[in-house]
Amino acid sequence: MQYKSDNWGNSSKRRTKHRKCYKFWLVGGAIALSTCVSMPSSAQIPPTFNWDVFKFAASPKNSDPNAQIASGWVWLDGRPLFQVSAPKDTLAVRIDNIQDNLNSVLASYLRQETAPETIEVQVKQSSGLTALYVKPSNASEIYLMSVTEYDTKVHGVTVDILARNISQTVRRALMNAKQERQPQALLVQGGLAAGTVVAVILLSWGVRRWRRHVQASVQPIAVGGAIDGATSDAANIAANDLPEDEGIGREIATQIKVRQKNTLKEIQIRLLQGLQVGIWTCGTLVMLYLSPYTRGWLVLLAITLEIPVKLGLAIFGTYLAVRLSYALVDRFTSTLAQTTLLSTAEDSQRLQLRLSTISGVTKSITTVAGLGIGIFTGLAILGVDIGPLLAGAGLVGVAISFASQSVIKDTINGFFILLEDQYAIGDSIAVSGYSGLVENINLRITQLRDADGRLITIPNSEVKIVANLSSRWSRANLSIPVAYNADLDRAIALIREVAANMVEDNKWREKILETPEVLGVDDFASNGLTVRVWMKTQPSLQGPVAREFRRRVKMTFDRAGIALPTTG
Repeated sequence: MQYKSDNWGNSSKRRTKHRKCYKFWLVGGAIALSTCVSMPSSAQIPPTFNWDVFKFAASPKNSDPNAQIASGWVWLDGRPLFQVSAPKDTLAVRIDNIQDNLNSVLASYLRQETAPETIEVQVKQSSGLTALYVKPSNASEIYLMSVTEYDTKVHGVTVDILARNISQTVRRALMNAKQERQPQALLVQGGLAAGTVVAVILLSWGVRRWRRHVQASVQPIAVGGAIDGATSDAANIAANDLPEDEGIGREIATQIKVRQKNTLKEIQIRLLQGLQVGIWTCGTLVMLYLSPYTRGWLVLLAITLEIPVKLGLAIFGTYLAVRLSYALVDRFTSTLAQTTLLSTAEDSQRLQLRLSTISGVTKSITTVAGLGIGIFTGLAILGVDIGPLLAGAGLVGVAISFASQSVIKDTINGFFILLEDQYAIGDSIAVSGYSGLVENINLRITQLRDADGRLITIPNSEVKIVANLSSRWSRANLSIPVAYNADLDRAIALIREVAANMVEDNKWREKILETPEVLGVDDFASNGLTVRVWMKTQPSLQGPVAREFRRRVKMTFDRAGIALPTTG
């Protein structure tokens, strides 16, 4: 058996090693394929991917809100060329005029069957202004724009220097536009697009395989913290990560450790899903940028989707931060359980209830904090000034603190309830005249479910004296009535016999912690005697044990002919 176990372990290690190699070669192969496709054509298409497109698309008009002069960009084939300036109320009209002139120049230039280098951009003086004219080959020159004093203030150079710089920029851009539309360049663009598609598909397929492998390794956890398939690989690995503690605290720590690993795997799954979306998004953007006919769509997408993408990233980041905080909470509770030495089953169950309560409350707090930060981040992305909101929230918080002192008392008392372990989720308690099973507890309220099924909500500030009926163990306090004319010694002997038989019963053995104590005659009533019996049981099981014990006593008394008292 040892040999088989060793073989299995070696096989598992080999599979893990092969998976790592497979991921490495997958990613490397996709990058190599994309590089091989793009390298032969890199010299034929001069411009490289310009990430400034997104920056300019996000803020196409750069201006001081307090100034009267604004500036904006002139575009060609989805690329920003140069900035022009004008008074705020006339800037849009000026940019539209220059853009129309530039498009007319490009259309005339593309119709001519000449080399790209035949275009000229001339700087002339016209009516006291420095004007730019474009002359595509043998065609007549076309007016483009005039350089004004507003432009020089923004760029910080003289009119002549600025006009010369703009003319050179426009000439290079027009030559490149015609070059990109040549058949050879279009073939290169098609090859690059095909290589991008192949690389995207391979990378996406590899990430999907990786994500499915992670999903398959997530271990289910049953309600109450018990792990389904405790002998599974993940459970064994979690157990091996812990030191050899004595007692049952090790088992609880192992369960929490598995839950922590599952949370981290869920974060990894979400990151891989985001990576898949990013791969397809980047591939789409690259393919749109390759062609001059689709590059304008890229700018349009950048402008249109800027706010939704930022909001999506903020939501995704908030989700990951909250889930990571869950993993940290599980790590803390695992360490707490790991360092606690337990020797009895009731101690183990008590610790499990306490850790479950503390973990739930802490995760609720981190969730609220994460959502608050995420909301403020979203408002900032939408352009809302959150400074006054934060200041106003502080003032409102002070006002609310005076108006809701009871809530503060609830929170403080709830903190001490958890700290002192007065009760936890799953305990049976009696408080403020109500009794029932604790279904929920947080820093403000405690919710009980009573025997009639009613959900009772009690503010924690009202919990002054509490009776915990299931802390570590419970007791069934039984009063067995016996008639005056019955044989008392015989009745007590039968009660002890019933108690001994019940302890030996496999169904009830685990529920009864100690041999029941028959204390003897406890009271003289008007119609008979009362024999007191104590039975120490598992937490919250005193009711079922007591009912079964009474049923057995009644049946035993009937067979022995011992009468129970009757009311007259």
